[in-house]
Amino acid sequence: MTGRSGLAAAIFCGMSAAWATVPAAGAAPAEGAPALADLVAKVAPSVVYVTATDTSANKVGAFGTGVIVGDGEVLTNAFLVLHGDKLTIDFADGSSADATIAGKDLNNQLAILKVTAPAGTSAATFGSSAALRRGDAVFALGNYASISGMASTGIVADNNAQVDATSARYVASTAGTYPDDRGTPLFDMQGELVGLVAEQLAVGDGARLALATPGDTIKAEIDELAAGDVTHGWLGITIRDATTAEAAKGGVFITAVAPGSPAVEAGLAANDIITAVNGSAVTRAAEVSRSVSGLAAGTKLSLDVSRGGWSKTVEVTLGDLAQARTPPQQPQIGDSAGAAPPAAGGDAGSDFMKEFNKTFGQFPNAPQTPAAGN
Repeated sequence: MTGRSGLAAAIFCGMSAAWATVPAAGAAPAEGAPALADLVAKVAPSVVYVTATDTSANKVGAFGTGVIVGDGEVLTNAFLVLHGDKLTIDFADGSSADATIAGKDLNNQLAILKVTAPAGTSAATFGSSAALRRGDAVFALGNYASISGMASTGIVADNNAQVDATSARYVASTAGTYPDDRGTPLFDMQGELVGLVAEQLAVGDGARLALATPGDTIKAEIDELAAGDVTHGWLGITIRDATTAEAAKGGVFITAVAPGSPAVEAGLAANDIITAVNGSAVTRAAEVSRSVSGLAAGTKLSLDVSRGGWSKTVEVTLGDLAQARTPPQQPQIGDSAGAAPPAAGGDAGSDFMKEFNKTFGQFPNAPQTPAAGN
């Protein structure tokens, strides 16, 4: 797996190469294309301000952005809503209402809030995040402190970025990189929703990329999320494809097993070869990753495994992938955009980490596995 610094370099190089495709500030839009100001005005009614208040301490725990995606449904960042026991939604028309959590997905950093929206409120329309190309122009509309509806533009650096050992894939862009941007919606140049900002990646010299959960990922699970929490399976292995010389052996090679993982409990070890998942033959690491992360935590999975000339079928109960990754820190009020990112795992004594651990238990650091969802 590419480390954060390596990924940053790779994405930044791609961003630099595509930079020339972005119109200069003030440049006229392409013929027939809507003006950016018109697009911002079009989507603005769907963008809301989300405040999480800790009533026991009588203080604001966190604030950020959300976007209306259905009747009485607001999409926002899952870690944002963990920061208080009272959630308030401020709408574009100036009204506000309390909200409740319908469901959350900690791995993809998504949450659906239920709220009574004012009459005439419009929902965002989803676009295709898979159709985004490096260099495509995008824009974000979010909130910072007391300033609502801040618009920013940028380009797509990568529409399939992965920065840690989870199944989460991101649309990385230069739009929406101001502080406290969690939950900021990312739009394409048709004004369609193509992502939701989850976190930021420092790329050097104060520059940052906003990492957004892809719109296609959101669309695929939004109905399930509206009905309750969504989990993703975790096996706890590092895997790779077979080399040309190993191709005759077939299967996917395990190179490491995370301590305390479901894989350890099932007896899997480095150098084992996975040849099938639930009876279906596999030849690529990506196939195993998708099979595992596409199942809920607690699901039983059968693996056909070969080791040293013998083969057997192993049954394993998947863990929760969210518990295998390091929770991101909520930026504190007043953080500057150029500040250094928090250390992996954050400060266990911070208010955010205390709240996170109180709610979900002490999560271990993520194992450094290159394949998603393993």
